[in-house]
Amino acid sequence: MAKIAIIGAGELGQALGRILGRAGREIVFWDKNEEQLTKLNLPLLSLPEVITDSEFVFLCVPSWGVKEALAFFRPYWLKHSIAVLLSKGIDGQTGKLPYEIAKKLLPPRTDFVVLSGAMIAEEISRGRFGACLIAAKTATAGEKVLDLLKGTNLLGRLTKDLKGVAWAGVLKNIYALSLGLAEGLGWTVNERALLFGQANEEILQLIKLFGGKKETWLTAPILADFVATSFDQNSSNHQAGLELGQTGQTDKKSEGLMSLAPLLDRLGKKADNFPILLNLAKIVIAHANPKEVFGRY
Repeated sequence: MAKIAIIGAGELGQALGRILGRAGREIVFWDKNEEQLTKLNLPLLSLPEVITDSEFVFLCVPSWGVKEALAFFRPYWLKHSIAVLLSKGIDGQTGKLPYEIAKKLLPPRTDFVVLSGAMIAEEISRGRFGACLIAAKTATAGEKVLDLLKGTNLLGRLTKDLKGVAWAGVLKNIYALSLGLAEGLGWTVNERALLFGQANEEILQLIKLFGGKKETWLTAPILADFVATSFDQNSSNHQAGLELGQTGQTDKKSEGLMSLAPLLDRLGKKADNFPILLNLAKIVIAHANPKEVFGRY
């Protein structure tokens, strides 16, 4: 039986633990916040205890915690362990995606997998279906993770497009902010639907620009993830955008908000070709009045 370590006992980590536990997998949790584990009646294990003999290590932490986590785990990492990365953002300090950080910080020849798709924690935890794309450093690692998900309510699909899957997770969070903003400003359904279409056009260009395949964005798990993140009232990115539209400010710390500035840094002057991004930057970074920047369609 495969032993699975889940790093991060937040909503997604808990949901994946339930899903994989129901399928008969051995699950162990670790979180730097021990109070979170105690609240969930989970044993307080040391990091070596959690990682030792774990064939899979699911990293369920926000993008701004990935670098710290991987650097911390490196001394205990076993050669056969596969890192499964679920963070969907850009690290603000390095400007890198989680898989780019993993390539530098994990021991040489470590296999890693990027997982992205429609996986609203509250829903998949209750046994409702979700879906994801699995992109791996090696074909063997991808197949092992796909096999791990068989018999669960999380439907997996393999792809070779590692960059496309990784960037899809980042971009859907950023552009979901714009849909929340539009709702907060009172845009009609037609207007928000048009914005959704324009966001897709920009995202397809960005996916290609960063070396991914446009076809990856158009797969069912990725498009479904964008829809869910953009319109679900429980989505932190949707809620952050909604609050910005309604009040001009938000105290939320969402992946979309934290990834916007690093994305613009990576784009440089090419950002001028993406008007939705530029308008978001005026509001989120320059603190312009949303009604003046995004007031009407």
